[in-house]
Amino acid sequence: MTLTRFDGIAIDCAQAATLAAFYGAILKTEVKNEAVRLNDGSVEIWFQQVNDYQPPTWPTQERGQQVHVDLAVPNVEEAIAVAQAHGGKVAEQREGYHHPIIVDPDGHPICLFAAEGDAPRLTGISFDCDDHVALATFYQQLVGGEIEAFDGWTNLIRETEPELSFQYAEGYQQPTWPTQERGQQEHIDFVSPDRAGEVVRAESLGAQVMDIQRTFTVMRDPAGHPFCICDERD
Repeated sequence: MTLTRFDGIAIDCAQAATLAAFYGAILKTEVKNEAVRLNDGSVEIWFQQVNDYQPPTWPTQERGQQVHVDLAVPNVEEAIAVAQAHGGKVAEQREGYHHPIIVDPDGHPICLFAAEGDAPRLTGISFDCDDHVALATFYQQLVGGEIEAFDGWTNLIRETEPELSFQYAEGYQQPTWPTQERGQQEHIDFVSPDRAGEVVRAESLGAQVMDIQRTFTVMRDPAGHPFCICDERD
C-alpha cells in the first residue's frame, strides 16, 4: 500500500490573487489564502505567483500546457459566461473533444463538465507526455489505482477524485522548470507520513530529486513534470 496520497494542485500565474479570484468566481467557491478547496474540502487548488511568468501556447508545444485540470460545475453555460466576464475565453472546438474548453486569464486550458450534484469538483488532472502508458504506470506505482489504456491516452482510476490522465502530445517538449522557457505551468502536491522513504521509492521508479526544502521535496517525473512530496500536515 502506497504512503503517498494526492493533496492538491498548484497553478503558476502572474498574479496569484487575480487568478484565485477567477477560479473562485467560476466555481462559486470561497477563496482563502489564494486557494480554493473542492471535493468536500479534501482537494486544494492554489495559485503560485511566478516572476517573469510566461503563459502556455496551447495547442502548440512552443510552451505547452504541460498539465490541465477537468472541472465539474453545476451549470456549464453559466460557468463559461462568468469565465468570460472575468478575463477567460472559450477555446475553439477541437476534433475529438466533446466538452467545452475555456482558457483562464493566464493561458491555462480547463475542460468543463456538468457536475452530478450542486457542488463543483476537481474531477481530473491530465498530463501531456510522449509515452502515456509509461507515465501512467509510473504514477500507478507511486500512488496506486487501476490503469485504463486507450489509443492516445491512459487513465489512472483511483478510489477518490481527481482521476489522473496521461495524453500523448505530438512533438511533446518537457518543461524546463525552474526556468520559464517552457514553464511547468501546473504541478501536483502529494503528502506522505514518510517523505524521505517515499522520495527514495519515487527515485527507484524513475523520478529525479530537483530540490529539497524543510517540509517538501520537489521531484521530476519521467516526462519532466515537477511534483512535490510534502510532509503530512498536522
